[in-house]
Amino acid sequence: MLRSKSYLPYVLIIICLFSTLVNAWVPITARTWVLLLLGCIVSFYFVPTYYRSRVFCCVVVYLGILILNLVYGDKYFDTLSKVMTEAASMIFPVSLLMYCISLRDYHCYKIYVEVFIMILLVAAVGTYFADQIRPQAVRLAAIEISTGEGKSTISNGLYMIGMTNYALPHALPVLIPALMLGVKNKKMKQRSRTLCILVLVAILSLIWFSAATTPLLFAVIVLVLSTFTPRGALKDYSSWFICVALVLGFILVFHDFFGNLFMHVSNLFSGEGVSSSFQGRFEEVGSFLQTGQSDGDLESRSERYSSSLQALYHNIYLGTNERVGGHSALIDRVAALGVVGVLPWIMAIYFAIKYTLKQLPSDIKLFYLEGISIGLAMLLTKNMANIEMWFCMFFVLPIMLILFSRSVLTR
Repeated sequence: MLRSKSYLPYVLIIICLFSTLVNAWVPITARTWVLLLLGCIVSFYFVPTYYRSRVFCCVVVYLGILILNLVYGDKYFDTLSKVMTEAASMIFPVSLLMYCISLRDYHCYKIYVEVFIMILLVAAVGTYFADQIRPQAVRLAAIEISTGEGKSTISNGLYMIGMTNYALPHALPVLIPALMLGVKNKKMKQRSRTLCILVLVAILSLIWFSAATTPLLFAVIVLVLSTFTPRGALKDYSSWFICVALVLGFILVFHDFFGNLFMHVSNLFSGEGVSSSFQGRFEEVGSFLQTGQSDGDLESRSERYSSSLQALYHNIYLGTNERVGGHSALIDRVAALGVVGVLPWIMAIYFAIKYTLKQLPSDIKLFYLEGISIGLAMLLTKNMANIEMWFCMFFVLPIMLILFSRSVLTR
């Protein structure tokens, strides 16, 4: 039971609802850097040591670089709102985690996880109905925003009934290892383990009806890995790592077989809407594995990656300060800001991961590394360095792991 500061979790939950993961009750435009900054200030007040943390120092240096670039006409982060959102979206989740860790109150953890699950379930249901009304509604709404057209009337209406944005499905695979840990924790009551299964289904459903194929692929991979991941210290996992390496080697050697498998799966999808989207993507992957040649969306992605890398070569240290690629958070930032500009960003991620690892019990650290690896892979392949990704990586994932590794939900 929270004694002092008992109101703080609820204040921060309200800020989270309005600034991060909810589209069910609040339009997506309500997610502003002002609310994120407010959350940072509230967290800082109760965890003043965060001001001296390495994560905070790195983000402040990164923020200074972004502001300096903005003054000199940066076209990648071309508004103060984008700059502040970039910094605040990294600071807020870590400061929130440090607050919860310092409190050591599992009731507080449970509050956050329950609110997150509620939001997720509403978003999954809303996205399903949105897809029935307008096939590929999430993707189409994202295209409207990215092309500068603004959200159409129908997209606004779908957001209000609970449809997710395009960013959240890309962050959700990060949480699958924590949920699998809960499913396998026999100390929890059966209804709690059943709830973990329900949330897993909701995540996969939300990704599916968002027509987001990269998150679906990553979700399947991490689901398989975490299913066979045992609890134990990292030093006890040598045989597990060897098995994973052998599986990856098998895929590389027998890529023709897996190419044919993807082509067969693509034939299983037919019709309009989401199915046709997945059919095309599976066909592209199968063709790539068989021939080594990319086409369609894969070709477009490779061209964007190449564009960012070519821009990087013009000024590897300071970057181009231009809009580049647009499809990889890491490569685009290196190309736009240079090695000097992106180094604090990378170091902030590193120190956040290092801090969290120190707080987790040794027998669940591999589950955390699996989730973080999926998040980093998403940052490398997609331009998804946003509050949804940071919130899942740096707050929800570790809180879920701590909670689901115990029997606290049985009380």
